[in-house]
Amino acid sequence: MTEKFCSIKVHQWIKEESQYLVFALHGFTGSGLDFYPLVEVTFDKFDWVCPDILEADSLEKTLEQLNQILQKFQNKKIILLGYSMGGRVLLHYVLRYPDCCSAFDFNRASPGIENETERKKRREADLKLAEKILKIGTKKFIDEWQQTPLIKSQKKIDPKIYNKMLQRKDKLSEVNLANSLKFLGTGKLSSLWHRLHEIKQPVFLFTGEKDLKFSQIAQKMCRQMLNARHIVISQAGHAAHLENMGFFIGRIIKLL
Repeated sequence: MTEKFCSIKVHQWIKEESQYLVFALHGFTGSGLDFYPLVEVTFDKFDWVCPDILEADSLEKTLEQLNQILQKFQNKKIILLGYSMGGRVLLHYVLRYPDCCSAFDFNRASPGIENETERKKRREADLKLAEKILKIGTKKFIDEWQQTPLIKSQKKIDPKIYNKMLQRKDKLSEVNLANSLKFLGTGKLSSLWHRLHEIKQPVFLFTGEKDLKFSQIAQKMCRQMLNARHIVISQAGHAAHLENMGFFIGRIIKLL
């Protein structure tokens, strides 16, 4: 079922008797519907709530709206699942609302850029990319974006799943894509490295074995968190939860 909550569209699959609920945030150019292949396989074990966050116009407003959504499900044990941009937003969320859930699962998420000069450079690069999206339009941008080294490994995703994802991406608003970079981009958000020790719940950091950059980030995060584990997903890159979905689902079920 899909419903509109404030400015956020929310895709949800709920059974009243379920004990666990997965609250999942997608990555840049994504949608809450990107998690549906996981929902199909695990719905007997978990409920799922998957918002679309590309219409964000500020981090503050996004966090407030996400919290209002989650307040509806306080009778369940909540697991946060964030992929890339979604993981970055959820890191800010759990530090804002520390008692919000039972466990966190961050996939290819970064706590930000510690060096202010480097963060400024990234912010400027994100703004240029946002301007490019507005200039060339969604379809052309997505065609180029899917060929970047970090994203290219998504071609390993099951073709039926991948093709549906591409169809959704091609229909995204260029304004929303640009705004997600302006308001939720790595250059825009403050660094959280110095606050990672505040997270007390179990944290599982999943990265694809071929995603070397984010594997190194996950290892560094583990050294600064109280209860974190880095789990490498074999034969996968940046979108590891879909590139090797069976492995990912098996580990999630086992961990919980």
